[in-house]
Amino acid sequence: MKISINKSIKQIILTLLVCTSGACNIAFAVEGNANGFFNDANSFFQKNIVDGGVDYQALQNNDADLKKLVASMASMDLSKFSKNEQKAFWINAYNLTVINSIIQNWPINSPMDVNGFFDQKKHLIANKKLTINTIENKKLRTVYNDPRVHFVLVCAAMGCPKIIAGAYFPDKLELQLEAQTKSTLNDPYFIRIYAAGKKVLISEIFKWYKADFTGMGKSVVEYINQYRKNKIPVSYRVGYYTYDWTLNNKKKPISMKPKVQVQPAKKSKEVAPKVQDQPAKKMEEVAPKVQDQPAKKMKEVAPKVQDQPAKKMKEIVPEEQVELPHKSEAIPVLVEEIKSKDEKQPLLLVEQVVYLVADTTPEVEDQPSQKAEDLMPEGPSRPLRSEQPINLQEYTPSALLKPGQIEVKLFNNLYTDKASFDENGDIRESSRRQNYFSSFLQTSYGLAPKLNIGIDVIFKSVSLDDDVTSSPFALFAFQNTSNTRTAISYIGPKIKFSPFKKLSGLSVQSTFFIPLASDQQGLFNDKPYLSFDGYQWWVQLFYDQKLSDKFRAFFELDAISYIDRAFEQKNSSLDTPVKGFLSYFLTPKTTLYLLTEWAPTWGEGGIPSYYSQVGVGGKYQLTSNLEIELLYTDFPLGKNKGAGTTYNLGFRFLR
Repeated sequence: MKISINKSIKQIILTLLVCTSGACNIAFAVEGNANGFFNDANSFFQKNIVDGGVDYQALQNNDADLKKLVASMASMDLSKFSKNEQKAFWINAYNLTVINSIIQNWPINSPMDVNGFFDQKKHLIANKKLTINTIENKKLRTVYNDPRVHFVLVCAAMGCPKIIAGAYFPDKLELQLEAQTKSTLNDPYFIRIYAAGKKVLISEIFKWYKADFTGMGKSVVEYINQYRKNKIPVSYRVGYYTYDWTLNNKKKPISMKPKVQVQPAKKSKEVAPKVQDQPAKKMEEVAPKVQDQPAKKMKEVAPKVQDQPAKKMKEIVPEEQVELPHKSEAIPVLVEEIKSKDEKQPLLLVEQVVYLVADTTPEVEDQPSQKAEDLMPEGPSRPLRSEQPINLQEYTPSALLKPGQIEVKLFNNLYTDKASFDENGDIRESSRRQNYFSSFLQTSYGLAPKLNIGIDVIFKSVSLDDDVTSSPFALFAFQNTSNTRTAISYIGPKIKFSPFKKLSGLSVQSTFFIPLASDQQGLFNDKPYLSFDGYQWWVQLFYDQKLSDKFRAFFELDAISYIDRAFEQKNSSLDTPVKGFLSYFLTPKTTLYLLTEWAPTWGEGGIPSYYSQVGVGGKYQLTSNLEIELLYTDFPLGKNKGAGTTYNLGFRFLR
């Protein structure tokens, strides 16, 4: 007993000596520093996260707490942090940095609106300048080899898992990781099962980071199933739905009138009649997917509500309003189980809540039954979240580049005719074939969110052939003879901007072309006509309108001024082409479109000449940055213009 007391006294004295030296104070300071950060982060998330979305507007109005956390992260000393504390810190730091980056670039509709959002912009964290990708890949993935981090790192997009209304704490981290992983993998929006088609569509996260989920010898589906209440059958075909990069902004709740009052459990019978007695019109406003069910079905569903405990009712149906599930168009129906007689609508059971989800995601083509993992494409590398392929379909002529983006277009146009329209609009056959080739090299750069600049170069070639049966492609010999001519015709700086903030589909582009070749009209050099021999000022108005997910209309109005080199009005003229396009998005990479154009030339007598053009074209995205375009057009009407056709080949590169 005496020996034990002596040991205790020695331990107390030793502790006092250590604390006196200052080491004890340092330890307490580190612990206090860590706890202070996690507590502040927890309060921030609780205040600004609403049902898995971020209240960016509120943060824009008051970002004092966010600035405090950003400053705290910048100077944080992690040398005394335990490994678990560091892991929790980096998870919170990732989510806070993403939110702060959105606020710094507000207003935006997606993190992808900011060039280099993930892989170029650097942030001071723990006394080091890091990109968001570096946090994910160098501070978390490669250090901890924990696939669950993918369900707690939120990249500010709707395609990400929900962000929780709280911080991740070191002493609770394991439980929090498990809970968030289970919640995400049982979310019917995140894992979309279609029983009728025996298929499942999963997030592209499982494709980009496949090795993270299969490192223990499991397939991706096996990894998912270990957290799911309702397992995915191994016979189901597996595909990926397109990642949604729309901003994960807080969503406004959908109000239900009259209110669904939550009564104590003993009065639960009174709840069901309130649901089934709603007029059909009101039900349509709230749950369009439910309206197709016969009235008796609603009665069958409603009684199930009364069996739910009052606590569960409050968890599922708020007293004053009902919100749609996060990131989906689904409508919750309060039942314990239900069998669908409509094979087209998949029914997903999650904790006694069935979601009727519209089958709007891309279908997986029928193929022989095989293991789910066999449908997972292999590859030497997986793209990071910031390196996802650009959807070039979104970059219509009216769209502006994001700051820092570069676009290069090469559009080649071959016009050929062996007839023309006279002043009465009648077609007159010609004794020779005329061939005109124009190649437009267009470069653009995103200077600001609503401002692009660039420069265009036009290369032209012409050939006149006395044999009307000759091939127009003979022009590509690019010779310079008495009947042929080739030259770099014009160079022009340009500016493109969006004049109206609320009219995002409208933009204006102005290009001033300076002639490079001399006597392009062939007035003095006995060469065939190549182009107008003067300045050209193009003012183009672009507007596009989305008609549906598959169709988009695009309009273009041009004012092309031909200005004499000596600025003499008599040798100048004005063209005002009007174009209309109807695009059909056959697949995410394939676009088909129809074209129509009417282009009058204005002179002293009104419209001395004009042409009309109709055509059909298509675009295909070859790679993540490269697109090819084919177009054929014909000139059915005109006045004092050629009655020909065009063959067009274009390429577009966007980075």
